[in-house]
Amino acid sequence: MSLAKRIWAWLTPDTRMKRWTYVGLFLAVFGEEGSIFQVLAVPILIVSVLHYTWIAAKSFRNRLLWKVRDRILVSFVFVGIVPISIVLVIGVVIAWFLVGTPGSNLLLRQVETTISRLERLPLMLQVDLYRNAAEPVLPISEIVNQTLQAHADLTDLNIEIYEQKEGAHQLLYAHPDVHPGTELPEWTIRQPFAHVILDTLPDATMLIDFRSGTHIDFKDRRFFVLVSMPLTQPFQTRVWEQTGVLISSQFLSQGRSVQRTGIEGDWSEMPMGLGEVRLPWASAFKSLRWHNGEEDYVFLSIWLDPVRILTGAMDLEQSIIRIMLVTLTGLCFGLACVEIISLLIGLVISRRITAAVRDLSAGSQTLRLGHLDFRIDTPKQDQLGELSRSFNDMAESIQVLLREVGEKERMDTELAMAREVQARFIPTDAPHMGRLELVGSWIPARMVSGDYYDFIPHQERVLDIVVSDISGKGMSAALMMAGLRAALRSQTVSDTVELKPGRLATLVNRLNQHLCHNSSPDKFATLFICAFDPYASTLTYCCAGHNPPYLLRDGTVSLLDVGGCPIGLFEEWKYEENTIPVTRGDLFVINTDGITEAQSVDNTEFGEDRLREVIITHQNRPCEDIQEQILRAVRNFSHGSEQFDDQTVVIGRVK
Repeated sequence: MSLAKRIWAWLTPDTRMKRWTYVGLFLAVFGEEGSIFQVLAVPILIVSVLHYTWIAAKSFRNRLLWKVRDRILVSFVFVGIVPISIVLVIGVVIAWFLVGTPGSNLLLRQVETTISRLERLPLMLQVDLYRNAAEPVLPISEIVNQTLQAHADLTDLNIEIYEQKEGAHQLLYAHPDVHPGTELPEWTIRQPFAHVILDTLPDATMLIDFRSGTHIDFKDRRFFVLVSMPLTQPFQTRVWEQTGVLISSQFLSQGRSVQRTGIEGDWSEMPMGLGEVRLPWASAFKSLRWHNGEEDYVFLSIWLDPVRILTGAMDLEQSIIRIMLVTLTGLCFGLACVEIISLLIGLVISRRITAAVRDLSAGSQTLRLGHLDFRIDTPKQDQLGELSRSFNDMAESIQVLLREVGEKERMDTELAMAREVQARFIPTDAPHMGRLELVGSWIPARMVSGDYYDFIPHQERVLDIVVSDISGKGMSAALMMAGLRAALRSQTVSDTVELKPGRLATLVNRLNQHLCHNSSPDKFATLFICAFDPYASTLTYCCAGHNPPYLLRDGTVSLLDVGGCPIGLFEEWKYEENTIPVTRGDLFVINTDGITEAQSVDNTEFGEDRLREVIITHQNRPCEDIQEQILRAVRNFSHGSEQFDDQTVVIGRVK
């Protein structure tokens, strides 16, 4: 299928989800903005996206994990690499925090130190004012300059002095001349303060300053001193040189305008030639908003020098820190080597497994194509090798099984032919003989049968009816039945047969001798033969060990049991015959033991009583109906149980 056809088939709205997806897209595209249609489109499209995402994930999973090799590699990743990666990530995060937390504390210490120094400056100005109290004019400018020179390391320091007059504060002096403004927020004059301040200029520029303010008294005058120092590059440089923390926040400014710093520090070289390592971090500390005095937090992004941070935090020499880092780095390198070796071992093992699976797959494909002589090499003495040997044994067993199946099919074909030949021995239609209504049924339990019945007319004067059951089942019984039929027919089907008394007894005696001479001692047959004479209205019979047939006359049941033992057992046995008159309405039923010995699922036999009851119940119906009722009763009784013996029934009635 071409790509265009595949895309078209995928886009065709042939599923309910596709149709809902198109509805959602239509509502989202053509619905007015903010209308109910677009609101309805949102959940529809969300469900659609989740559905197709799930389908795509399953398809990707099936494609990825179809091969055993991929499954093993994925398992190895989740069992080996993922846990180690998690441990490494946790270790890196812990190391990051172990460096970041001290670095943040060092920065906070610098901030607190700066604020503390600014807090002391007003008191120092007050002391200097009292030292110059004898001067007619207060030398405020000189005192401020002296203070600035004494704290030259505090760069960009601003000092503003306000004098309180008539409840207001007026700016008396400012250094430098450029200052934030002349108005003080009310909260600053209520109590002394020293804090980090967040201030906003009219152009919305945010400033971060260190500021302190307090009142000082000089004679009868009251002053308010405001000292401030912005976060500028010199402060950043000092912090970097003293702590190894580089402030890189956008709040750093010069000339009170927002800009990034351009400082580049001398970073420490990591051991083992790893070069410079800069760890990003963020530091937060409390501040006050200048216009209202409310508390807030300042967040500064910083870069940390691990060697200098650990040196300052642990109060150790850099050489010791380097030794510790070398040790940790070597340990990590060793663990990485172990992981790489484990990965290589896992790949080798997985390759051996997948090679065995590949051979088994190739073997199964070859067997499916019919090449049953294919075998897999089994050089390894392990479970995979045992699996390959089992595959070879299976292939050999399949060859043997197919040969056996071929033999069985050939035998079944021969048995089917034998059944077809045997079925020709059984009469398909009963002959018409005077007033006798006659039907017969033959149901083998297997392909061939040991039961036999036959109708042999003689010169349209007498009709012989024969029913026999050979001992055993299967082919041997069928062959014996064929021999018995041939012997019987050879002695009865002849124009010279004398129809005189004793004929049936003589015939059975000859058949007994024939069977004794031509079969093994454990083989025998039961036989019932009778001759119906329509002119004399008599029935002459001989029962040689067979189930005695039933004779129903005027509602009375009698057995036709004169004869002797089964033929083929005793060569010298002399059989008898009996002649009985038959009248209109007389009914006789001849059956083999496959009828009475049919078993139900609980191994109960159908029995003579049930057979007699069926015959008596339906005695007034046609012979064909009686036969059908007998066979139906047997089928219903043995429903769910296998037929284990041949079933034969012959029924006759004098009309």
